[in-house]
Amino acid sequence: MIIEHFGLPLSGKTSAKKKNLYKYENFLSYRRNYILHLYQKKKIKFFTFKLLNTLCEFSENKKNSLLDSYLKKLIFSLFEKILFQKLYFYCLKDFSELDRKYNRLNIELEKVNKKNKKYRRKKISLWFKEFILYRHIAIKNNNDIFDDEGIFQRILSLIFEIKKINKKQILTILKLLPKPDVLYFVNISQSNFRNKIKFIKDKNQKLFFSQNYKNIYTNHLIVKKLIREKIKGIKTDNIYIDKDY
Repeated sequence: MIIEHFGLPLSGKTSAKKKNLYKYENFLSYRRNYILHLYQKKKIKFFTFKLLNTLCEFSENKKNSLLDSYLKKLIFSLFEKILFQKLYFYCLKDFSELDRKYNRLNIELEKVNKKNKKYRRKKISLWFKEFILYRHIAIKNNNDIFDDEGIFQRILSLIFEIKKINKKQILTILKLLPKPDVLYFVNISQSNFRNKIKFIKDKNQKLFFSQNYKNIYTNHLIVKKLIREKIKGIKTDNIYIDKDY
């Protein structure tokens, strides 16, 4: 079974996962499951497996990086750089086997992704490949996944800095994406989302969120509605971390 969460930054996805983790004790996150796969296939040695698994657990259990001080954020980013460099090395090699299968998806993603700034395009493309591969490995190995984000969450990453989205394009991508069995919507009110922006430490990020929170919030509602009404075969449920929602 594949269980994912979907929600805005600062909405409480990681908190929601932690709160319900006791229900899914034998489930792993996408990344930890992939690390285990690499070790089982003897692509990495035991020491590397333990190191990556520890770094991954550390990364997944930290609080939202938007709320961290500069020093703490710097330390986390160094740890995550080690983790992601290693994972992406194997991820890109393994994804080559899936290129043909997801060729149309890649074409449709590029139509939207080209609206992003250059520095984001490569990162977003990699994120989609990463999670599509992780899901493929989990399904192939009959592994259970419980993740605070996932493939559908990457749609929000794709449109995060885009002012106006084309609903038809987004729906096409949603239909082409491999789907989780269960998707939890982690809800937050617009007013509480705006209030949480005050606690972002990084000045540039705080300014971006302050200037664009209405657009970010509206676009996320559009995607959520498309998933609810147009995407079949997914069990959806709501999580209300925000009492004002």
